[in-house]
Amino acid sequence: MIITIDIGNSNTVIVGYKDNKRVLEARIDTYKKDVIKNYTIKFKEIIKEIPEDIIVSCVVPMIKDQFIETIELLFQKKPIMIDATSIDGLTIKLDNPNDIGADFIATSWGAIQKYQTPVIIADVGSATKLTVVDETGSFLGGAIIPGIGTSMRAFVEYIPHLPKLH
Repeated sequence: MIITIDIGNSNTVIVGYKDNKRVLEARIDTYKKDVIKNYTIKFKEIIKEIPEDIIVSCVVPMIKDQFIETIELLFQKKPIMIDATSIDGLTIKLDNPNDIGADFIATSWGAIQKYQTPVIIADVGSATKLTVVDETGSFLGGAIIPGIGTSMRAFVEYIPHLPKLH
């Protein structure tokens, strides 16, 4: 099994693949305290076999090293961390390609594999990320804006006369 782990600011999504088929999917909180302990407990509940490979996208720098340590302790293998150098075939057209987050890289690569380019991708989560990939499959840039929950809280706080949104 190949396990992919997407560590976002609010949630961590674990997906397992066997023979190119999705066989495991779980969404848990992203732990920012007691990282090793909490992820160890959850992964023992969710992942029932030793994976061939573990591929990780992490946008929470403060937990990255502890998360890698957790994977190494649990599965005795180093995870493949998504960054500007880890994806062959993705050109990043930025002055400093290392400035791009793992989420933009994973989103760009996934879109290139699934859709015809050029493409614009909207990834809606704690933050909404807009990604632009050109006709050659190159990452041109992106934008991060407040997510839906954050925007709704801002409406309530700064425009209290509007009807409440549910």
